[in-house]
Amino acid sequence: MRQLIPGASIIVGDGQQIESYGLQDELSTKCVWWEYLEIGHRIIHMDVFRNRSALTAVICEDLARVDPALSLIRSLEPNLVFALLMDGPQLAFRWPGSYAASLTDDPGSSVLTITCAALIDRSNASRKAAGLKRGPRSIALWRHHLRVGSAAPPNQGRHQLTLLPNQQALVLQLDSKPAPEMTVDGRANSDTTAWYYRSEEAIAIPRKEIKREGWNWIVDGVK
Repeated sequence: MRQLIPGASIIVGDGQQIESYGLQDELSTKCVWWEYLEIGHRIIHMDVFRNRSALTAVICEDLARVDPALSLIRSLEPNLVFALLMDGPQLAFRWPGSYAASLTDDPGSSVLTITCAALIDRSNASRKAAGLKRGPRSIALWRHHLRVGSAAPPNQGRHQLTLLPNQQALVLQLDSKPAPEMTVDGRANSDTTAWYYRSEEAIAIPRKEIKREGWNWIVDGVK
């Protein structure tokens, strides 16, 4: 299923953001940088799997903008939403966590926000140079809807995913469970499914293998 949205994307970078990622040697903080991306049509992909589940993905600012993406996502009610970001650590109190929480409430989707470990490393390097405490290397944040009447603790609806410096990836295991819903007139809809975080497993490639395969430029950012 596809929904076409005409438009274009404009990204603005300011001095504070440039300094936070240690890019001031490449981009002057005295300028306002604009990146204009011409996009013929904005597309939302909705993929159905396992008969009773649907997933979609949003990129960066579309997670925070009600129009045009979020209004369509709420009307289509996907079970899973993946938000691909170029951002700092994924923490519950930061903006991705707040906007993800709005989707877990309405329409009740489970949301995974994911960022780039390299940007977190650059941000932490800038904080260290400024004498500040390094932030957590949290590359992703999982949030799911807590059912009404649940006795679960408040933090069970979210899980912070951390990647250690010697690790290259995380593999997540999710559980799906029936999530029947009731209409106003008392009819039950048993065709819905909810997804929950179950566990994670880190993947760490030995340094010898990285060197042998020539993957240093991926892992260390140098050729």
